[in-house]
Amino acid sequence: MLKRVLAIVLTLVLAVGGLSIAAHGAASNATGWHTSIGNIGVALRQSRNVNATNLVTIPRGYRNVQITAVSHFNGEWWGRATHAGRTGYVRMMYMVRRYAGVFDVTLNANRVTRDQASTAGAVRSEIQSGRRLAIFAVNGNWGRMSNGRWVYLGGATIHSTATNPNRQMQVNTAAGLHLRRFPHASATSLGTAPNNTPVTVTAQVNGFGRVTWNGQTGWMSMNFLRDRAAPPNDTGIRFPMRGSMTHSSRATWGNTGILCDFRAPMNTRIYAPADGTVSFRQSYTRFNNVRTLTSFGNQIIFTSSCRRYTMRMAHLNSFNGVALQIPSSQTRQQSGAQNTITLATRTVRQGDFIGLTGRTGNANGPHLHLEFSVDNRPTNPVGRLRTW
Repeated sequence: MLKRVLAIVLTLVLAVGGLSIAAHGAASNATGWHTSIGNIGVALRQSRNVNATNLVTIPRGYRNVQITAVSHFNGEWWGRATHAGRTGYVRMMYMVRRYAGVFDVTLNANRVTRDQASTAGAVRSEIQSGRRLAIFAVNGNWGRMSNGRWVYLGGATIHSTATNPNRQMQVNTAAGLHLRRFPHASATSLGTAPNNTPVTVTAQVNGFGRVTWNGQTGWMSMNFLRDRAAPPNDTGIRFPMRGSMTHSSRATWGNTGILCDFRAPMNTRIYAPADGTVSFRQSYTRFNNVRTLTSFGNQIIFTSSCRRYTMRMAHLNSFNGVALQIPSSQTRQQSGAQNTITLATRTVRQGDFIGLTGRTGNANGPHLHLEFSVDNRPTNPVGRLRTW
């Protein structure tokens, strides 16, 4: 009775998997099976009998075994398969259907399998280092095998496809994107990369791309990455003032990049360094309940249209076409600010007139304060930006 029930269950499973069941008939979907449970591989036998001649042994973990028909004989399910040029029969109890979402790993150490994704789970068996396994689900740092048991995946090698290696992409979700330890949505998060973060995908598997971000290598969902626009030539982005760049008074680390203070007369014109967007802002602190410009004072934040370049231009006297809420005369030489307000954001073309230099905020004289980053990395503008 039990064998009959098991036969009915396996019949349903195979039918759902898309495989025709017949005595010796052809399968409607012959690909996508692999050896799973056998410790030393699966025997391809000459006939449907456990004592029949072993034509060849299919290695353990072998992928994409061709099953052309499935039949029930003498209380067991057998699959007709071809391997290494030999055609025979394998016991289906040692075969597993490959579904989307499965990825393969090779263990780097001896591991025990458990009945749950925790060291609290009961130990069921031991797997030797170097064993290649198919992982069907992930819970934190644990992977579930086809037999339902869990194995710790720390340090395991993940097998992937290097389709279009070194693909230049960027995060495409306002909420940011998790960097996962393994290519699965339930894997442990190593951190969340902000929207528009540039990444390089070096391999893909299970809908995830392997990237290195913030000093860690892991996996990001390809559903929330998009290809980066082709970057302009580095020599195309320009210094925002006309004239020489050789008169910087200092170069130190700032909030958005390496900052340089360039000497400039009061009300020297500032131009958009490339195509992109500019955000006009004022930083202030209240003194006796009066809003007074401090810190960066009047500032413009520029982002290039390709999202690679960002720039802060600070201590300005005025903006072109944007009215100030706090007069430039209402300023105080003091670092730090209680608030920053955004007056407007505009799309600009390279060379558009956007503002005038000044001495608002924490400045002791008129100049241009410049901070520059490339791909979120602080970069010295001297020698990198092109003059007009």
